[in-house]
Amino acid sequence: MEGKKLPLDLKVLEPLMYNAGLTLHASQQFDYCLKLVVYYLSKLELIKLKIEDAAQIIDGGKKKTTGQVFHILREQFPLEKNSLSAMKLALDTRNRFIHGFLTDSNTKIANPASRGDVENEIKSMRKIISDGESAALRILKALLNLYGIDLNELDREVQEETRMMNEENGK
Repeated sequence: MEGKKLPLDLKVLEPLMYNAGLTLHASQQFDYCLKLVVYYLSKLELIKLKIEDAAQIIDGGKKKTTGQVFHILREQFPLEKNSLSAMKLALDTRNRFIHGFLTDSNTKIANPASRGDVENEIKSMRKIISDGESAALRILKALLNLYGIDLNELDREVQEETRMMNEENGK
């Protein structure tokens, strides 16, 4: 990364920044979906993680990186190979994007000839991350269907569990 500021018309960066924002959003959706899968597996006692701990992971009371949440899922629950591959690739791509992709690409972004390549790479990253979220969501939906629970019901349960824990902890 270069230390000097590059003079740019911010208007020309709008499409790139719009796509970067969408990719950030996809990353957060992927994070949350993985946490929901782990929460539900914990609730069903299909993994060795207390439900209180799983709820705190979602709430942020128990800080876990997306990689740590994925590790819990991968180590404690058998995953189909394609789903595992899609989620691992999404995790790696998410980490690459979140941890400095834009700042590492400053020079390319400043150059009109290479800016489009960066934007295309961001779009590609978003697709990979979204595919990983879809794989996690398929697992979640299959579990919910198997146990007869509605996805909206699960979301309400998680929110209620989190609210009760926050009240107990004086938040």
